[in-house]
Amino acid sequence: MDSAAPFLKVSCLALAEAAAVDHKAELVISLLSADMRAPSFASVATLRKHIAFYFYDQESVLPEGMTDAVAELAHLGQSWRQSGRFPQTLVHCHGGVSRSTAATYILLCAAFPDLPPEAHFETLLRLAPKPWPNMRMIAIADGLLNAMGGMLSPLMTYRNANPNRLDVFRRLNRRRGIVDRVKR
Repeated sequence: MDSAAPFLKVSCLALAEAAAVDHKAELVISLLSADMRAPSFASVATLRKHIAFYFYDQESVLPEGMTDAVAELAHLGQSWRQSGRFPQTLVHCHGGVSRSTAATYILLCAAFPDLPPEAHFETLLRLAPKPWPNMRMIAIADGLLNAMGGMLSPLMTYRNANPNRLDVFRRLNRRRGIVDRVKR
């Protein structure tokens, strides 16, 4: 699975443009709240395409736009597999922890279906060492990709092993001035 990791990079919004330049991103995927707008990424000379999805980072309800975004991400990963072309891709959300890591995991599972989801989750942990992937996004993708719960299993194992991580992220975000407008 390590051979898949070099074409993907995960970032937060504050560092996204610099990360895209450093990664020589051909594709940037932005996943931001409905009341935000993605940066233009004008300084990224290698950029060929920028896809932006706007929905709130929620798990307790299904926010408008999430299902369509997940379907498009799954389709994108499948198209990479079919074409054999894996563009240098930066995936970012506001904090670089939830929507972006879920999207990255979905892309990996869709692009490399012959590998088990556990292998993809391990790759995600190398790309983003302390993720908290949005479970609702993963559940939608699990259904779309006919994974029969396989994508959720490593996520649940990880969450059970790190029960305080979400609270730590919330405290850190409050200190940074990042306040959730909606309940997860």
